[in-house]
Amino acid sequence: MNMDKEYLIAYDLGTSGTKASLFTTDGQLVATDTYEYPVYYGANGVAEQDAEDYWKAVVATTRKLTGGIDASHVRALSFSGQMMACLPVDREGKPVRRSIIWADMRSKAEEEILKARLGAEHGYALIGHRISCSYSITKLMWMKAHEPENYQCTYKVLQAKDYIHFKLTGRFVCDYSDGSGTNAMDLRNLCWSQEIFDAAEVDINKMPELLRSIDVVGPITAEAAQALGLPMDVAIVAGGGD
Repeated sequence: MNMDKEYLIAYDLGTSGTKASLFTTDGQLVATDTYEYPVYYGANGVAEQDAEDYWKAVVATTRKLTGGIDASHVRALSFSGQMMACLPVDREGKPVRRSIIWADMRSKAEEEILKARLGAEHGYALIGHRISCSYSITKLMWMKAHEPENYQCTYKVLQAKDYIHFKLTGRFVCDYSDGSGTNAMDLRNLCWSQEIFDAAEVDINKMPELLRSIDVVGPITAEAAQALGLPMDVAIVAGGGD
């Protein structure tokens, strides 16, 4: 293989597993790899995942894809991933509980509360989606009502790819596409909607900083670079929801 080539790695953090693809910087596919993980289903529409599985998937696929190249030539990583989750983490970025994923429907009562307070039409005008228990905000409402200790311990609510951003850079961020999938972002002003958080009676400060999909989240930490076997100058690009 040409050792002068430079590379990019794209990851899709899906529901059944993570698929990662290695490309040259001129867009040629070099290799792909997939790492599977479980969904934990339960009564009343429960569907959860362990966020640490997402990190294990990124480490394993990165190591596999770079095994046949000079990993120091990897220039950037970026991500797509499942949306509409409620993955609560503490100030150190440690998950407070399993992620309540998009398929989880336990917060139907919270959906009805939010509809009653905002109005279905007004809510749609604000966020560009129907108010639904599929989305993140009602899941956060559910956690406050049913798991108050976990709610109090939550510093930020992340999506799957955003947890990886934290593991790679130490920053709590979310791009606009994933933000729109929370049912809590002001679609016109590209910010978290204080009106929605007031109606939901949950803390807007638990949401991460919003970025564009093309923004560089930051440099990789030394610990993450060592775990993945990548150079310290690799760029971590925000990416978007799937």
